[in-house]
Amino acid sequence: MHAIRLFKSTEEDYVALVPIYQAARPDDPQFTAEQWPEDDTEWHANALNQRFVAELDDQIDGISGCQEEYWQNQAGTVHIDIDIHPDYRKHHVDQSLFVAVRFLDATV
Repeated sequence: MHAIRLFKSTEEDYVALVPIYQAARPDDPQFTAEQWPEDDTEWHANALNQRFVAELDDQIDGISGCQEEYWQNQAGTVHIDIDIHPDYRKHHVDQSLFVAVRFLDATV
């Protein structure tokens, strides 16, 4: 069974996110494990930027995020995204990841 937990800003978690993102979004610009933490540190301190991960047997196979899009000049505008590695989509972990970020969005 999958476990949902908060993303940790560790090298291990960033490295695990990259192949999931690349497999789920092959046409998007590719993030690297070095670039992603840099982007996160540049995020505005008072703007929401939280991720959750789905793990199966201690391996991350899905990510979700809830980010406040501070650049849109609309207070409270958030973006929710969910990326599941294609090999694990049949597990329907996307529903659990959505519940996690939706709950977070409701508390903002």
